[in-house]
Amino acid sequence: MNIDFNNPLWFKNEINTMEQRKHIDDSVNIDNYLLGRHKILGRPDIKWKGEQYTTAKIVFDLLKAFVTFHTGYLVKNPVSVTCQNDQLTKLINKVYRKGLYPAMDYEVASDLYSYGNAFEYVYLDKSDNIIKSKRILNNSAYPLYDEFHNYYAFVDHWVDNEFSHTYDIVYLPDTVKTFQDDIMIDEKINLTGLPIHYAMLNKTEYQFFGDSFIRGLINIVDRIEAQISKTDDAVTKLSLNPLGVMCGTPIAPDDTIKDTQSMVGTFMNIGFTDKFEWATAQVDKETVEFEIKTLLQQLYAIGGIPASMVGQSNVSNVSEVSLGYLYNQTDDVAGSTIQALKAGFYKRWEYIRKLLELQGNKISDDDFDTMDCSFALNKTVNTTDLIDGLKTMRDMGAISRKTLMEKSPYITDSSLEMERIKAEQAEELALQNTVNNNSQDNSNSDYNTESNNVDNKNNTVSNNKNVTE
Repeated sequence: MNIDFNNPLWFKNEINTMEQRKHIDDSVNIDNYLLGRHKILGRPDIKWKGEQYTTAKIVFDLLKAFVTFHTGYLVKNPVSVTCQNDQLTKLINKVYRKGLYPAMDYEVASDLYSYGNAFEYVYLDKSDNIIKSKRILNNSAYPLYDEFHNYYAFVDHWVDNEFSHTYDIVYLPDTVKTFQDDIMIDEKINLTGLPIHYAMLNKTEYQFFGDSFIRGLINIVDRIEAQISKTDDAVTKLSLNPLGVMCGTPIAPDDTIKDTQSMVGTFMNIGFTDKFEWATAQVDKETVEFEIKTLLQQLYAIGGIPASMVGQSNVSNVSEVSLGYLYNQTDDVAGSTIQALKAGFYKRWEYIRKLLELQGNKISDDDFDTMDCSFALNKTVNTTDLIDGLKTMRDMGAISRKTLMEKSPYITDSSLEMERIKAEQAEELALQNTVNNNSQDNSNSDYNTESNNVDNKNNTVSNNKNVTE
């Protein structure tokens, strides 16, 4: 790496390398596709019956639906952060709630499925002293790596289309510099580090960039749209609005009908031996259906979505085991994405730890090393069987109460739930103690009353005895 860092604009050459331009071009293409700018829209119009005919250009937002499905399947239920130290778990969960990290997790997962990469910068918002994260768009993100794949800097570069200003935010491990039209307008201390680069496990030809999950589906969707559009044109032109064809000898002008006033509507003058018919085409329905069905099967197979979830097959009377088989490929996609997310989460927690310690919250290495997270996949399951299984393991002593809570589909914050249970137990214990004390006081009162009665009786007997004597 031969970079002159003394030059304030050293990054300009670095963001124009081949691998960076390829990443940006791919991101822009995917952006356009997700916005509905598909290849089919470039289909040319034609002449039909002497007039301009607008050909069908049918667009399906299937890929956007795929991204939404996989993202919701993975992080619709908030990610649970766990740690052996309950106080640290409580502190991290508090940071997550205040910093709106469940929403950030959703955006990161969505970017991973869409582009294969996601970028997040962790910072301390000094206006409210809250730890937050900022998502950086793929079409403006330039993570810089050296020839040994070491991550040394990051540039967020974009152009303001309204005022034609060029902006560059350059992140270094210790500083963040902002440039407008190649002039530095701001410089701040970087309290955390470089933006987190999440990358799918499947990589592009440049090994530090993840490969887009939906990139391989674009060609299939293009073909489906082309076939459906052509079929629509065939029905419109050849079935609903066919061409009229006349076979025979043209009639001389003298032979035409002179008395046109007695005719009603449009008429045609042809000879006795001439023939007129509509030119229609017989659509090979079976072939068209077979091709579209095959394309859809491959789309759902490669996309990792059970066809039954989008109405492509019948799921009535399907057992839970069979339903689990339908989700196998979806689980595989989710498992791969979880590994990419966890690699970034560990870096996020390091940055959060730095900022927490700046706020006076010291975290030991032993406690920090036990931090982990669990994902509650949004799968259709029989929760009753799941709860029964957890209860059985608890009764056997094979699982702790906290682990049981972490695995439960109804609990997202196990530490908070443990605190609530302890608080309820403390209230119940205090109430029981109050009841016991009241019972004891009543018993003592009854005992004292009975004792007084016995003493009075004895005194009476003694007095009567003295009188008798």
